[in-house]
Order: sequence, then structure tokens, then C-alpha cells
Amino acid sequence: MIRQLAKQDFKQVQDLYKQLYKIHFVNRPDIFFDRHTMTAKYFEEIFDAEDKFCIVYEKDNKIVGVALCKINQLQPTVNLKPRTIYEIYEIVVQENERLNNIGHELFNYIENLAIKNKIDAVEVSVWSFNRPAINFYETLGMNAKKVTYEKLLNPEYCEKTQTTQIRITDKVI
Repeated sequence: MIRQLAKQDFKQVQDLYKQLYKIHFVNRPDIFFDRHTMTAKYFEEIFDAEDKFCIVYEKDNKIVGVALCKINQLQPTVNLKPRTIYEIYEIVVQENERLNNIGHELFNYIENLAIKNKIDAVEVSVWSFNRPAINFYETLGMNAKKVTYEKLLNPEYCEKTQTTQIRITDKVI
């Protein structure tokens, strides 16, 4: 069952986020802190923000999936047309539930809500090391719109963060 996030969901959602944050830290310790938890402050901000919404997937009275979205009114610029989008910040599914279409159902819920509300597009950013997430979004019919490249240049930064190469899952590129 998919429903709106409730304040009493904090502990269960926090446990889910531990899995997400660990993936990020393991793959990019130069960027992410070794904190594998969602803070109570961040959780509260979700409720206070008028431009965000969060849904959870509940199975047997336990939250096994969560999706956090932001509603963005993109203003026109010299080159870009105005648009309204749902930006997915995260879709997190309990590791042992990832092959049960829970992520698909969360995305479909968001997509249907976007269609109902005449939203122009649903967008998500994903880190290049997270190949399972990239594959997941591609199976949903999403296409890469923009790619950000980086080249680490500061030797002191690399030494301090012990980052000499960027990893994609278990492969060094």
C-alpha cells in the first residue's frame, strides 16, 4: 500500500535511508560523510516544505519503500522555456524487497500524480556509480537529459580524502 509519509514513520524511514547513505559513502567518501542515517531535522524539513511531498510503501505494517519529491517551477531563462516538474530526490527500497516492483509502484504513483496535476515532467538525478539505480530509471522509460563530468585536480584534496580514482560500484575507472 502506498500512502503519504507520517511523522510517526521517522524510525522506519531512517532505517531505509541508512542503506542509501552507505552506498553513497562507500562509493564517494570524498563527497559524502560517513553518516548512515537521516537526521530528525531533515525529516522535519520534509513536513515543513510546501514544495515537497513524500510517499511510503507499506507492506505487512512495515515501510519497505520511500520516495521524496520536490515540485519545481522552472522559470524561463534566455535559453530555457518555463516548465513545472516533479524532481525525485530519492526512491529508496529495502534491500531484500528490491526485486518486488516496489520502486516501480512508487514511481508509477508519482508519474500518475504528475499526469493528474498536468506536470510537464518527472526528473531524477543519480550518481554515476549507482548503476543499479541508473538501470532502474531506464527500465521506467526515463532518458538521460544532462550529464555532469568531473576531474579531480587538487592533490591535497585527493590525499586528504584518499580519493585518487572514481569508482563505479566495484570497478575502478
